[in-house]
Amino acid sequence: MRTPRLSIAAAITALLFMVSCAGFQPEPDEVVARTLTTPAQLAKAQWNSAPEVYLLRLSVVFEKYGAKIPLTCMMELDTGADKIRLVAMTDTGTKLLDLAIEPGGEHFEFVVEKFGRIPALDLMLADGLRHIFLAPLPGGGDWLYRENTFQRLTRREGDERYTFILAGDGRLLEKAARLDTNSWRARYRNYSNMLDGLNTPTMVVYTDNRMHYKIRSKLISIKRVQR
Repeated sequence: MRTPRLSIAAAITALLFMVSCAGFQPEPDEVVARTLTTPAQLAKAQWNSAPEVYLLRLSVVFEKYGAKIPLTCMMELDTGADKIRLVAMTDTGTKLLDLAIEPGGEHFEFVVEKFGRIPALDLMLADGLRHIFLAPLPGGGDWLYRENTFQRLTRREGDERYTFILAGDGRLLEKAARLDTNSWRARYRNYSNMLDGLNTPTMVVYTDNRMHYKIRSKLISIKRVQR
Protein backbone atom coordinates (compact mmCIF):
# COMPACT_ATOMS: atom_id res chain seq x y z
CA MET A 1 0.00 0.00 0.00
CA ARG A 2 1.19 3.48 -0.76
CA THR A 3 1.95 5.23 2.50
CA PRO A 4 3.34 8.75 1.93
CA ARG A 5 2.81 11.43 4.53
CA LEU A 6 -0.51 13.14 3.90
CA SER A 7 -0.90 16.90 3.81
CA ILE A 8 -3.98 18.33 5.49
CA ALA A 9 -5.66 18.85 2.10
CA ALA A 10 -4.85 15.29 1.02
CA ALA A 11 -6.13 13.91 4.31
CA ILE A 12 -9.42 15.77 3.90
CA THR A 13 -9.75 14.47 0.34
CA ALA A 14 -9.08 10.92 1.51
CA LEU A 15 -11.72 11.27 4.22
CA LEU A 16 -14.29 12.49 1.67
CA PHE A 17 -13.57 9.49 -0.52
CA MET A 18 -13.93 7.11 2.43
CA VAL A 19 -17.34 8.56 3.18
CA SER A 20 -18.41 8.34 -0.48
CA CYS A 21 -17.47 4.64 -0.63
CA ALA A 22 -18.77 3.67 2.80
CA GLY A 23 -21.95 2.12 1.38
CA PHE A 24 -20.31 0.07 -1.37
CA GLN A 25 -20.87 -3.67 -1.13
CA PRO A 26 -19.40 -5.94 -3.82
CA GLU A 27 -21.32 -8.91 -5.15
CA PRO A 28 -20.01 -12.37 -4.09
CA ASP A 29 -18.43 -13.01 -7.51
CA GLU A 30 -16.57 -9.68 -7.26
CA VAL A 31 -14.70 -10.67 -4.09
CA VAL A 32 -11.49 -12.33 -5.31
CA ALA A 33 -7.89 -12.68 -4.21
CA ARG A 34 -5.64 -9.67 -4.82
CA THR A 35 -3.41 -10.43 -7.79
CA LEU A 36 -2.84 -6.76 -8.70
CA THR A 37 -1.60 -4.67 -5.80
CA THR A 38 -0.22 -1.35 -7.10
CA PRO A 39 -1.92 1.65 -8.73
CA ALA A 40 0.13 1.13 -11.90
CA GLN A 41 -0.94 -2.53 -12.18
CA LEU A 42 -4.58 -1.66 -11.60
CA ALA A 43 -4.49 1.17 -14.14
CA LYS A 44 -2.88 -1.01 -16.81
CA ALA A 45 -5.44 -3.79 -16.25
CA GLN A 46 -8.37 -1.72 -17.52
CA TRP A 47 -9.76 -3.05 -20.80
CA ASN A 48 -9.96 0.45 -22.32
CA SER A 49 -6.60 1.77 -21.10
CA ALA A 50 -4.72 1.18 -24.37
CA PRO A 51 -5.35 3.12 -27.61
CA GLU A 52 -7.71 0.99 -29.69
CA VAL A 53 -10.85 1.37 -31.79
CA TYR A 54 -13.80 -0.84 -30.89
CA LEU A 55 -17.25 -1.36 -32.33
CA LEU A 56 -19.82 -2.12 -29.66
CA ARG A 57 -23.43 -3.18 -29.94
CA LEU A 58 -25.39 -1.94 -26.95
CA SER A 59 -28.86 -2.04 -25.51
CA VAL A 60 -29.32 1.31 -23.76
CA VAL A 61 -32.10 2.77 -21.63
CA PHE A 62 -32.01 6.53 -20.97
CA GLU A 63 -34.06 7.56 -17.92
CA LYS A 64 -35.06 11.02 -16.72
CA TYR A 65 -37.85 12.00 -14.33
CA GLY A 66 -39.44 8.55 -14.62
CA ALA A 67 -39.52 8.53 -18.43
CA LYS A 68 -37.56 5.75 -20.14
CA ILE A 69 -36.21 5.73 -23.69
CA PRO A 70 -34.96 2.31 -24.89
CA LEU A 71 -32.33 2.42 -27.63
CA THR A 72 -30.59 -0.22 -29.72
CA CYS A 73 -27.16 1.23 -30.44
CA MET A 74 -24.01 0.73 -32.44
CA MET A 75 -21.11 2.64 -30.93
CA GLU A 76 -17.61 3.24 -32.23
CA LEU A 77 -15.22 3.84 -29.33
CA ASP A 78 -11.79 5.32 -30.09
CA THR A 79 -9.84 5.21 -26.82
CA GLY A 80 -6.73 6.75 -28.39
CA ALA A 81 -8.48 9.85 -29.75
CA ASP A 82 -11.09 10.05 -26.94
CA LYS A 83 -13.92 9.91 -29.48
CA ILE A 84 -17.28 8.15 -29.56
CA ARG A 85 -19.81 7.85 -32.37
CA LEU A 86 -23.21 6.56 -31.28
CA VAL A 87 -25.99 5.55 -33.69
CA ALA A 88 -29.29 4.54 -32.12
CA MET A 89 -32.00 2.66 -34.00
CA THR A 90 -35.35 1.03 -33.50
CA ASP A 91 -35.58 -2.77 -33.42
CA THR A 92 -36.46 -2.65 -37.12
CA GLY A 93 -33.38 -0.59 -38.03
CA THR A 94 -34.87 2.91 -38.36
CA LYS A 95 -32.27 5.46 -37.29
CA LEU A 96 -33.26 7.63 -34.33
CA LEU A 97 -30.08 9.58 -33.65
CA ASP A 98 -26.44 9.86 -34.65
CA LEU A 99 -24.27 11.50 -31.99
CA ALA A 100 -20.63 12.50 -32.47
CA ILE A 101 -18.65 12.90 -29.23
CA GLU A 102 -15.17 14.47 -29.38
CA PRO A 103 -12.79 16.00 -26.82
CA GLY A 104 -13.94 19.48 -27.79
CA GLY A 105 -17.68 18.86 -27.61
CA GLU A 106 -20.58 16.88 -29.00
CA HIS A 107 -23.28 17.32 -31.62
CA PHE A 108 -26.04 15.42 -33.35
CA GLU A 109 -25.29 14.48 -36.94
CA PHE A 110 -28.93 13.39 -37.06
CA VAL A 111 -31.78 13.19 -34.57
CA VAL A 112 -35.50 12.53 -35.03
CA GLU A 113 -37.80 15.39 -34.07
CA LYS A 114 -39.22 13.87 -30.89
CA PHE A 115 -35.72 13.34 -29.46
CA GLY A 116 -34.50 16.70 -30.72
CA ARG A 117 -37.10 18.36 -28.49
CA ILE A 118 -35.55 16.88 -25.32
CA PRO A 119 -33.44 19.68 -23.78
CA ALA A 120 -29.69 18.90 -23.63
CA LEU A 121 -30.13 15.27 -24.71
CA ASP A 122 -26.87 15.43 -26.67
CA LEU A 123 -24.99 16.76 -23.62
CA MET A 124 -26.47 14.19 -21.24
CA LEU A 125 -25.73 11.23 -23.51
CA ALA A 126 -22.24 12.54 -24.28
CA ASP A 127 -21.29 13.14 -20.64
CA GLY A 128 -22.61 9.75 -19.59
CA LEU A 129 -20.84 7.84 -22.37
CA ARG A 130 -17.57 9.72 -21.82
CA HIS A 131 -17.59 8.89 -18.13
CA ILE A 132 -18.58 5.25 -18.70
CA PHE A 133 -16.16 4.40 -21.52
CA LEU A 134 -13.40 7.04 -21.65
CA ALA A 135 -12.42 9.34 -18.81
CA PRO A 136 -11.59 9.38 -16.04
CA LEU A 137 -9.67 6.10 -15.74
CA PRO A 138 -7.58 4.77 -12.86
CA GLY A 139 -4.05 6.18 -12.95
CA GLY A 140 -0.66 4.96 -11.82
CA GLY A 141 -0.26 8.00 -9.57
CA ASP A 142 -3.54 7.52 -7.70
CA TRP A 143 -3.70 6.89 -3.95
CA LEU A 144 -4.39 3.25 -3.11
CA TYR A 145 -6.49 2.10 -0.14
CA ARG A 146 -7.23 -1.54 0.59
CA GLU A 147 -10.58 -2.53 2.07
CA ASN A 148 -11.55 -6.01 3.24
CA THR A 149 -13.28 -6.98 0.01
CA PHE A 150 -12.09 -4.45 -2.60
CA GLN A 151 -9.41 -1.89 -3.45
CA ARG A 152 -9.89 1.82 -3.91
CA LEU A 153 -7.94 4.36 -5.95
CA THR A 154 -8.48 8.09 -5.44
CA ARG A 155 -7.18 11.35 -6.84
CA ARG A 156 -8.03 15.02 -6.97
CA GLU A 157 -7.77 17.24 -10.03
CA GLY A 158 -8.57 20.82 -9.11
CA ASP A 159 -12.15 20.88 -7.82
CA GLU A 160 -12.83 17.37 -9.12
CA ARG A 161 -12.43 14.38 -6.81
CA TYR A 162 -12.43 10.90 -8.33
CA THR A 163 -12.68 7.48 -6.77
CA PHE A 164 -12.35 4.05 -8.38
CA ILE A 165 -13.40 0.81 -6.67
CA LEU A 166 -11.73 -2.31 -8.04
CA ALA A 167 -11.76 -6.03 -7.40
CA GLY A 168 -8.56 -7.81 -6.41
CA ASP A 169 -7.96 -8.85 -10.03
CA GLY A 170 -8.29 -5.27 -11.32
CA ARG A 171 -11.89 -5.30 -12.54
CA LEU A 172 -13.37 -1.82 -12.21
CA LEU A 173 -16.53 -2.15 -10.13
CA GLU A 174 -17.44 1.49 -9.67
CA LYS A 175 -16.13 4.96 -10.40
CA ALA A 176 -17.50 8.22 -9.12
CA ALA A 177 -16.82 11.93 -9.20
CA ARG A 178 -17.63 14.65 -6.72
CA LEU A 179 -17.44 18.22 -7.94
CA ASP A 180 -18.54 21.50 -6.43
CA THR A 181 -21.59 21.59 -8.71
CA ASN A 182 -22.07 17.97 -9.75
CA SER A 183 -21.60 14.35 -8.83
CA TRP A 184 -21.98 11.18 -10.85
CA ARG A 185 -21.42 7.47 -10.44
CA ALA A 186 -20.98 4.48 -12.76
CA ARG A 187 -21.44 0.89 -11.53
CA TYR A 188 -19.92 -1.93 -13.62
CA ARG A 189 -21.20 -5.51 -13.42
CA ASN A 190 -21.11 -8.93 -15.08
CA TYR A 191 -17.68 -8.99 -16.69
CA SER A 192 -17.30 -11.35 -19.64
CA ASN A 193 -14.48 -12.42 -21.94
CA MET A 194 -16.05 -11.43 -25.25
CA LEU A 195 -12.95 -10.48 -27.24
CA ASP A 196 -9.51 -12.12 -27.30
CA GLY A 197 -9.02 -12.22 -23.56
CA LEU A 198 -10.51 -8.74 -23.10
CA ASN A 199 -12.56 -8.85 -19.91
CA THR A 200 -15.28 -6.22 -20.33
CA PRO A 201 -18.29 -5.27 -18.17
CA THR A 202 -21.55 -6.20 -19.85
CA MET A 203 -23.81 -4.19 -17.52
CA VAL A 204 -23.30 -0.54 -16.55
CA VAL A 205 -25.58 1.81 -14.64
CA TYR A 206 -24.61 5.49 -14.78
CA THR A 207 -26.28 8.12 -12.55
CA ASP A 208 -25.87 11.88 -12.90
CA ASN A 209 -27.08 13.82 -9.86
CA ARG A 210 -26.86 17.31 -11.35
CA MET A 211 -29.01 16.79 -14.44
CA HIS A 212 -31.02 13.99 -12.82
CA TYR A 213 -30.76 11.25 -15.38
CA LYS A 214 -29.61 7.65 -15.62
CA ILE A 215 -28.15 5.51 -18.40
CA ARG A 216 -28.41 1.72 -18.27
CA SER A 217 -26.17 -0.01 -20.78
CA LYS A 218 -25.99 -3.70 -21.71
CA LEU A 219 -23.13 -4.87 -23.93
CA ILE A 220 -24.31 -7.27 -26.64
CA SER A 221 -21.09 -7.61 -28.65
CA ILE A 222 -17.69 -5.97 -29.12
CA LYS A 223 -14.98 -6.21 -31.76
CA ARG A 224 -11.80 -4.39 -32.69
CA VAL A 225 -11.75 -2.13 -35.75
CA GLN A 226 -8.59 -2.01 -37.83
CA ARG A 227 -7.60 1.48 -38.98
